[in-house]
Amino acid sequence: MLQFEEIFPTPVSNGFVYDNEILKDEIDQVIDDVKFFMIHEWGHTHLITTDFVVNNNIIAQYNLTNTKQEIDRKLKEYCEYIDFPFKKDYKIESWFSKFEKGHYAHTHSHGIADISGVYYYKTQDSAGQIFFEPPAPQFSQTKCYYSKGKSLFQSPDEGKILLFPGWLSHGVTTNVSDTPRISLSFNIFFD
Repeated sequence: MLQFEEIFPTPVSNGFVYDNEILKDEIDQVIDDVKFFMIHEWGHTHLITTDFVVNNNIIAQYNLTNTKQEIDRKLKEYCEYIDFPFKKDYKIESWFSKFEKGHYAHTHSHGIADISGVYYYKTQDSAGQIFFEPPAPQFSQTKCYYSKGKSLFQSPDEGKILLFPGWLSHGVTTNVSDTPRISLSFNIFFD
């Protein structure tokens, strides 16, 4: 009998935060003060709170300690799964993204970030799904592997948190709802 082994897996964690009400309350206290803007070089895609040059850690800027603790907890679990020693002294970039009706995010990756993630603060089902592109696009070149090379879509449920390799290409489908979708994204860099 043949034995099978997935030799190049791409770990994407998909779960919910421990206590979403605590995180929502913490963000509720600051969200009205948050300044969103459009990065014009990207086109009319979505609103964001950072330019990745000066203001690149919204968690520290607004002292979101409960949110940081939850990211630490989920990051530790993720690192255990990928067999990497977790250290709390990592560098983090973090920002809010706001997707109003008609907004989307083009396919992109987060470059040299070791681990990237997103926490869904405010959303509903039709507010735009995140999708991940297969890291081996060659799957789509043959009939027998075509089904292995499809994009993976995840619904943006409030309280959900995803972690994934920073190099993994992803995007967000168009928000077709009248409700803005607000998420907190982050990049982790280990020394």
